[in-house]
Amino acid sequence: MTVHGPTGPALNPGLALVDTTGVISDSDVATPVAFIGHFDDRRADFCPVDIRPTCADTLMVDRIDRGTLATVTVKDLAQPDQPVQADSEIDALIQRVDPSLRILSRRVVANERLSSTEPVYAATSGGTPSYVSSAAWLVTALPPVDANGRAIARTFVIFDGTDVISEITRNGPVQVTLGEAASPSQVPTPTATPSPTPSGTSNVATVIGKPITVTEAIDHRDNHLDDTEIMVRGYGWAPSGPIACTVIRIAPPALDQCPDGYAWIGEWKPVASGPEFPQPDGPAFNLLVRRWTYLAIALEDQPREVLAVGHFDDAQAAQCAPELVERCRRNFIVDAILDPARGWPADNASSARLSCTDGLPVPDCAAAASAVLESLGVNDGVPTEIEVGRGVWCPTPGLLFANTSCPGGALPPADGGQWIANALVTFRDSPAQAYINIARSGTVVRAKSIALATPPPN
Repeated sequence: MTVHGPTGPALNPGLALVDTTGVISDSDVATPVAFIGHFDDRRADFCPVDIRPTCADTLMVDRIDRGTLATVTVKDLAQPDQPVQADSEIDALIQRVDPSLRILSRRVVANERLSSTEPVYAATSGGTPSYVSSAAWLVTALPPVDANGRAIARTFVIFDGTDVISEITRNGPVQVTLGEAASPSQVPTPTATPSPTPSGTSNVATVIGKPITVTEAIDHRDNHLDDTEIMVRGYGWAPSGPIACTVIRIAPPALDQCPDGYAWIGEWKPVASGPEFPQPDGPAFNLLVRRWTYLAIALEDQPREVLAVGHFDDAQAAQCAPELVERCRRNFIVDAILDPARGWPADNASSARLSCTDGLPVPDCAAAASAVLESLGVNDGVPTEIEVGRGVWCPTPGLLFANTSCPGGALPPADGGQWIANALVTFRDSPAQAYINIARSGTVVRAKSIALATPPPN
């Protein structure tokens, strides 16, 4: 046997982004193949200067055409059996970016490996936003050809379990605003009620009033089923040990598992009878807590009073098997578990009014509000309003109101993690307001006070 280069026109393809199963053979027989890709890849900018032209001249393969429309998902996870979203969920998000996009390839990688595929994340101090999930999807999609007969592929990063999606451009990640979810005519029937806003991102100020009882929530489910974000006050609990039932490792997000042995919220506190896991006494329903649910307090095997923020009729119920769609629609998807002792929002005279702007997801808004209340000092005053939004206040108090840029606002939190929001707090009988930045590291959400100051006249 001899090894030699090609005798005719040839090039070396870059195959790092695609599944090469069955393409590269150990035999000496050449395999016919069709590569779809591009030159001048943006990642060439990260190559050392002396070989950058070679990197730019490499054909980066976005898809290996195997004569089928099926797109293979390449997995590079911390654990081979790590549960992640279904391909169909990711494809649905891409369709909300632009329905005309055709998906060329999908990769799902552990967050710590994201920079190996998208080196722009390696240059970000503090790493990737691991607070939202432990994995990220990288999806390359192709738009229709333009008037000049050209089509330039687009690459998106989606953090698993969220609708946090960015397009990776030559200048770095750019957050993408999603369009509406598919209408009822575009998804299988029966289906969940189409959401006015993406699931879990409703504006808290407009959809959450005072907490309702478990009985009222059941009436909402049974007689007015929709995905309105509600807050239910009751006693919540979940098993602390193994779950005694068969669990589907990867299941549709809106499908409950172990309905008689998992999390509950009940109108009344059940009377414990021995060491067994308590069953509800009176009106109750299951809580479907997912890995991205914000937990201000943990659900334990002993019932405690909680505020459960969430919704029925989740749009992802359409992904359940046809015979299970109605069951999935009636499941209560939990976006946040809050502590009633914090005082927000408990519908009493001392509770601060909460508003969230910029489409901030409900779990992030709830987490921010809880962290703000916990951070306020007893001498700051009685908060009457908490306004939560995206962005970061300038951390230098002297520049807070200055009409100038503040480079320090882009720095990562000193204690690690990533900024997720800011907050402006108004107090009773005081012109001063609190300016607070909100950071998250893993499951820990912290409020960083910037200043307690009276804003200057406009």
